[in-house]
Amino acid sequence: MSLKLCIMNLVWISSFIWTARAKCECGYQIKDDRYTNAILTDFSHTPNANDISEDSKNQLNDWEVQEWGTNATTRGTETLLAKQNDASNVWIRDGLLQMRQKAYSDQDEADGDPVSVAEIVTRRNDILYGSFRARYRIIVEKNTNGGAVSGFFFYHVCGVVGRVCLTTKD
Repeated sequence: MSLKLCIMNLVWISSFIWTARAKCECGYQIKDDRYTNAILTDFSHTPNANDISEDSKNQLNDWEVQEWGTNATTRGTETLLAKQNDASNVWIRDGLLQMRQKAYSDQDEADGDPVSVAEIVTRRNDILYGSFRARYRIIVEKNTNGGAVSGFFFYHVCGVVGRVCLTTKD
């Protein structure tokens, strides 16, 4: 790459530094417009609670525990298992949000039982753009033979999805 092209790219990239300036983690500024909406949930300050569902006294202000499921389906040559989001799989312990997927056996599959999983969603429905951050860890219990899948999904309209998925074992 020529020196002239490198300098032009550097000038072009540096122009963005002056356009958007972050003054704090809670927002940013573009020219005279300030954007400061944030959903910040630090569970380390949340007391232990075994039930944080909609009907409990411990429900979360910004988050809603999901309780819905899907039936088993076939997509091409792939069979997708039935799943059930269960509020009993979500709780807070020692300042950490706990979300569990229960173990699933060959017998559960033969019986047609759904995979018991956990999901929370924001109560907000007015977020169109943003910087989305999450910090979490996946713990697979000792003496288990399986792995775990964790996801962080972004939906704006049906059919448009952004996602980050982490797996602990293939």
